[in-house]
Amino acid sequence: MLAVVTPGRVVAYRIADGVPRRVLPAREGRAFEPARAERHGGALLLARPRPRAAWTAQLIAVHDLGRITPDRRSLGDEVREEGARRRPEHPDPRKVVARPR
Repeated sequence: MLAVVTPGRVVAYRIADGVPRRVLPAREGRAFEPARAERHGGALLLARPRPRAAWTAQLIAVHDLGRITPDRRSLGDEVREEGARRRPEHPDPRKVVARPR
């Protein structure tokens, strides 16, 4: 994926065919700061400053499948290699994230 970050939105394009796959608009009064975006592993951390808010509320994380949140499940439209098998879904989506050690 290629992410294009502007103050008003983030658009993710699939590199294989150039088709826009995701659009994440900024909320009213909460613009993104493209110069403060940072890639960490497979995630892109985006700054979305807000006055008088905790620093954790001023960041959002996105990856190939959209915004990263604890309860969000994959949409299943990632490009797979030919012959690759899909992993089975976890029976309880609330327990997909491992507990900290």
